[in-house]
Amino acid sequence: MLLARERVRDLRDRLMAKKASAAQLTDLELRVLRLATLTFILLSDGDDAPSLAPDTPNDPAWPSGFGANASRYAVMGSMGPDIPGLAAIVAPGQATWFDTIHKGTPDANREQLNSRATDMALEVYRRSAFAMTDRSTAGPDAARAYLRDLNRIRAYALGHLTHIAGDVLAHPFIADVEWHVPSRDTPKLFNKIRLSELRKFGHDKVEGSLDSKVARDFFGRLDGPRSGQPWSAWWPPLDEVPPELFRGYASAFEEVYKASLNRPDGLRGVEVELRKLTLPTPDADFFRDGYRTLNHAGVGLLYDWGYGSWLGFLSVAILPLMATMPLALALGRGKRVFETSIDDAGERAAFEIFALPLAMNCLLPLAFGILASGKIWREAEAELTVGLIGAGLSTFTGLLALPFLFADMDPGAGWRWALLLILPAAIGLGMSVTALTKALLGEDRRSKLPLLFGAPFLIAAVIAVLVLLFAELIGNVGSETAGQVTWVVVAALLGVVLLIALFALPATLRDAKLPEKPAPFPATRPHHVRLFERSSLFELPGQHDATTTEAHYPSGVRPLLRLWWTGAGKRFVRPRHTHIEVVVTREDSNPAIVPAPITPMTLRQLAAYLPVAFRTAGHDGLQCALVHEEDADVTIPPGASFADLADLKEQDEEDLPESALSTAAADFKELTAENDKKSVVLFHAPKRMQAVRFDRFGPVPFDERETESVRGAGKVSGDGTRLQGAGTSFRFFFREGDRVVVNGSARVVTRVESDLVLVISSPFRPAPDGEVYERLGAEGEVTRGYTFGAFPHLMRNSGDSIMELAGDLGALLCLGGTSHMLDGTESPIADLVGMVDGAGTAIASTTLTRVQRVFGNWSLDRRLVEEWRELVTGGAVARGAGAADPGEVTLMQQGWIPTLRKWLQVVDDQGANAADAAAHSAGLSEPSNLALSQAIARLLDMPAPSLVTRGP
Repeated sequence: MLLARERVRDLRDRLMAKKASAAQLTDLELRVLRLATLTFILLSDGDDAPSLAPDTPNDPAWPSGFGANASRYAVMGSMGPDIPGLAAIVAPGQATWFDTIHKGTPDANREQLNSRATDMALEVYRRSAFAMTDRSTAGPDAARAYLRDLNRIRAYALGHLTHIAGDVLAHPFIADVEWHVPSRDTPKLFNKIRLSELRKFGHDKVEGSLDSKVARDFFGRLDGPRSGQPWSAWWPPLDEVPPELFRGYASAFEEVYKASLNRPDGLRGVEVELRKLTLPTPDADFFRDGYRTLNHAGVGLLYDWGYGSWLGFLSVAILPLMATMPLALALGRGKRVFETSIDDAGERAAFEIFALPLAMNCLLPLAFGILASGKIWREAEAELTVGLIGAGLSTFTGLLALPFLFADMDPGAGWRWALLLILPAAIGLGMSVTALTKALLGEDRRSKLPLLFGAPFLIAAVIAVLVLLFAELIGNVGSETAGQVTWVVVAALLGVVLLIALFALPATLRDAKLPEKPAPFPATRPHHVRLFERSSLFELPGQHDATTTEAHYPSGVRPLLRLWWTGAGKRFVRPRHTHIEVVVTREDSNPAIVPAPITPMTLRQLAAYLPVAFRTAGHDGLQCALVHEEDADVTIPPGASFADLADLKEQDEEDLPESALSTAAADFKELTAENDKKSVVLFHAPKRMQAVRFDRFGPVPFDERETESVRGAGKVSGDGTRLQGAGTSFRFFFREGDRVVVNGSARVVTRVESDLVLVISSPFRPAPDGEVYERLGAEGEVTRGYTFGAFPHLMRNSGDSIMELAGDLGALLCLGGTSHMLDGTESPIADLVGMVDGAGTAIASTTLTRVQRVFGNWSLDRRLVEEWRELVTGGAVARGAGAADPGEVTLMQQGWIPTLRKWLQVVDDQGANAADAAAHSAGLSEPSNLALSQAIARLLDMPAPSLVTRGP
């Protein structure tokens, strides 16, 4: 958002400088100047200046005042599409509405090409502004409040558009990082805890590292993202947000996505699960709750809380627990259980042993419950209300019980057990059973709340079991020393573990979303972007209009067909991305090849095709059935259609290196004789298999393998040009032309004969004898890929990082968004009044009109190759009515962002006419000034540019 705002300011300032120089101006320049001026005002705080101004990036290389006085509501809008993802956060299925805004549907396997993203942003403004008309504006104070809140809503909508720009350009980059696999085995501690970044990065982990990198490099927080001012200073408090904004958000969401009447569907697998749930209602309170959680928990906890905050938070839970076991030795009667049996110790001793952990840990659920209730109330009202009441009673009885445990006070056994033990124990038991029930019902998030409130009971139960064991095993010995010493040793060991946890967990929780140090692989290393060709899309009837069709990006790994065998003998199959291999025995080294369809097929057609294709390959007897009959008409695109066994293995164990995946891909599965639960299931290929790699200069030859140096499975030996493998899967790891590395030396692979035999260009010296080996990756991605973060520099020297590109796209969207928010007093362009063109004709239109061309309803998660070309690199093809428009042709050839930057060079050339067909201010090999001006006019829906002068 800040880069978009700075680009708008930069655009305004360059045009103002040209105007002040008395240079020749075109009507286009004056129109853009007016639009940029109004846009910058809306993106700034105006009369909404916060009491605490946020700390802005202050590196001397940034333009003076970069980020100063930016609107907090534009910052709020820059997270606008993510607000539903934090609403009703414990409710089952709560991510449905978040996914709908990003993908057009709630299903990752049915991502719409048109997600209605910009429609949603503009509709939020329209609906919110309409809701404002219910206000009274009688009196100067009311009128000022009305205008202030209307401008807040305008700023929000522009910020929302910058989020769209960020997702449009960042998510193809993030997808590339996600789709990399570890290049070798990841070191682990206790066979579980990863010790390095040689792991697979999920979406959240990638974004967290990128955020941390931006905080350090962009904002200058060199000591860590939490050093300096709290991030919450950038955000408006919830009670200052106009309530009409949330009403408008809910109304717009309903209008665009028909959430309550006919919400967008997913494919059958998702719908089966969603229809089991009662989804949260996406009303105004839902979105208000999302912002509350974002403001209090998202920014307040994950981004503002440092190590010390988390340490204090965890101390409330861990310190009382650490003290519980040692204090057992200070109990008046309870300590006798360590000297004798539980029966001989007596009723009072048993009471004290059971009541101590309940009393010591009674503050935990109350303190954490109060904290949670302020952040995740919606859809958790019942659990939190009951839990807080129970926690309050338990805390009261726990604190009341403490004096009776360590002093010679006794109200009587009945009172003690009933009030001080049975009541809190019953509350804790009830909460624990509720948590277990919700977990069994699949309500994982919601189950954690009653588990929190039941924690003292569970702690008491564990300690009670330990005491019983000690009393039985040691107490009966009759030695006071033996029992107490043993208990001290166990308590000390537990205390050490808890102490380690107390000081280790804060860093883990602190870094859960925003790590102190960004992982270099996603944050520093250049990457390709992953895009899709139109040929990989599939179409289905429209969600809200069955007479139309909607295009969708290819699905990921999902079950398609069940396969079984009714022919003679046995058959084993090995799914590959582009075909299926069939053998009679697992050891067969010459499988029959059944190709994937070379044309698009529906799932029903695929089920009919495969038995015939198997028969043609010499294996008659394959039978197929659809896993989900409702998906019968979903199209399977040609090419890489099927998931191999490595793809399925990767879904189960994300951190497997490529060597392990190549071994998994080499396996065969036996076809069963019946259609049952043991049948082989054929899955759709992962999304990455349909994606195209793109770098800063264009498409990259397809290779789904990693570009790093990757260690292979097994070991190699051989003293000539033939390497013999042991435990290797050469056919799934190497291709001709690859380089194999052994002991630091590399040789070219000339032929892959089998999984165990590899032919190389020349012998290794010395000859390998049971050595590990690697496949040497290419350097193209590192040298030609995109980097993510923007470093301080003047805007006119903008680079090609993802952030900088997104900033320019965001500026264009904001210019377009502003044009939809102007009233009759704001849209007139005073500089054009009285102006005439070169022929002496008065300028016909002297007002700003609404921009449409700049808005594309892109998916927020995926991108087409042609969209990337249109926006970033150029080389797209003008189609339809635009093919005859010279501005459209230039816009497609150059790309939106390069066109904007080159046109700014035209603006800077104060001695040149921006409508001159013979001038080339952007460079001799670049389009003419007129061509670039026509392209900008086309993009912003403005009249063809002409030189203007003051009329008579």
